[in-house]
Amino acid sequence: MQYRADAPAICIVLTMFVMAQKVPDSPIALDLRRAEELALEQNVSLRVSKNQSLMAQSAKDEAFSRFLPELSAEASYGYLSPRPGVKKEIIPGVNLNLTQPSDNYSYGLRLRQILYSGGRISTAFEIAKLGEKASQWLLKDSGRNAIFQARNLYFRALLMNELQTLATENAKRANDRWKEAQSQYRAGTISKVELLKSEAEQSGAELAATRAKDDFEASLNELKLSLGMDHGASVRLVGRLQVQRFPEVDIASLRAATPSYANAEAASLQAKQARMGVDMAEAEYWPVLSAGLSYDYKNPYLGQDKFGSGYGVFFQATMPLYDGGKRSSEVEQARLKAENAEMIAKDIYEQLENQRALLEDRIDSLSRSLLVREKSIRTARAARDAMAVAARNGAATTSDLAESELTLFQMNVEQSNAIAQLLIALSGWERLTGQSSKTLTQWKEGALQ
Repeated sequence: MQYRADAPAICIVLTMFVMAQKVPDSPIALDLRRAEELALEQNVSLRVSKNQSLMAQSAKDEAFSRFLPELSAEASYGYLSPRPGVKKEIIPGVNLNLTQPSDNYSYGLRLRQILYSGGRISTAFEIAKLGEKASQWLLKDSGRNAIFQARNLYFRALLMNELQTLATENAKRANDRWKEAQSQYRAGTISKVELLKSEAEQSGAELAATRAKDDFEASLNELKLSLGMDHGASVRLVGRLQVQRFPEVDIASLRAATPSYANAEAASLQAKQARMGVDMAEAEYWPVLSAGLSYDYKNPYLGQDKFGSGYGVFFQATMPLYDGGKRSSEVEQARLKAENAEMIAKDIYEQLENQRALLEDRIDSLSRSLLVREKSIRTARAARDAMAVAARNGAATTSDLAESELTLFQMNVEQSNAIAQLLIALSGWERLTGQSSKTLTQWKEGALQ
């Protein structure tokens, strides 16, 4: 009876204990599109470029503000202690006895507008506009680079996943052959040497499978960390490297595409900035003319101890006559900077053109090698199947079958490597030129089906 009374309580306690256990989170599905989105959100270099672009916009606003008048407020205090008995005529016919110390207060407003600056203001504004455009191109380049890095790591993770699958399947077949070899050895149909050879093959295949698993986990962790994910996050990689039919590469269309080199565009704008910097330095030789209005509320006013208002209009011209060679040095430095910027812009463009040519040659070579490998794999698969039939009929040894299996395995590994390298090369071409590759787009569609 006591057991029956305690049974419901025990059930409740057990239920609460089970419910309190942490339910493992479901794996996060990670395909290429999601990896690209996370890269654009988490990449530090991209976020820095965004801030730099905002700074360039702010610098342009600051440069534009110099076209507008300046309004300032002023306040001052002075203490005057003249010699005893001094008299001064401030107002005609009125002699003021300034024998006592006096306090001077002044409050005022100044409205000042620069009428002529020798081109300083307009040149500074044009330089700031070029800087804003250059920062936008650099922001585009950072975005392309973030996507390229994510793709590179994603393709590598896919490759390691497929190599792990191939190695696991190869280890399973090697294990089956070893068991078959053990049976044949007990039956006396193969020698001890054949048995040891099969066992060594099985051990090597198991080791390769373990290594492939470790490589996949390492590549997946590297991908997660680059995307700002926790190291311990459970991730399910979506997609496959080898689609049913790999899309053909139209190398002629890649070579004919008009590139949009973000780095080269930014460098070209920065070279224009540097050339305008020479004009900015030369403008320092010209005067600055300004005019404005002033209002003062001060005490003493008209020599009396009281506050009064005063209004005024002023014109001002400033021009340095001698600066010890400072301006000429600044002009020379600006010219050298402009020359350097132009050389850098030209060099960047030529380097990008060379990189593009090398990428297109590599893409062409990899795409042609894929076609050859596909034919070789079909031939190796047919040879393996024929060898399996011969082994079952006693016309071939287990070693013969193992060699045909190993040949097919190696060809599949080489094919997967070649596909990954081609996808990385196509992604690099897109990053460099800013254009889309039809082959990569078609692969994305097939890899997610």
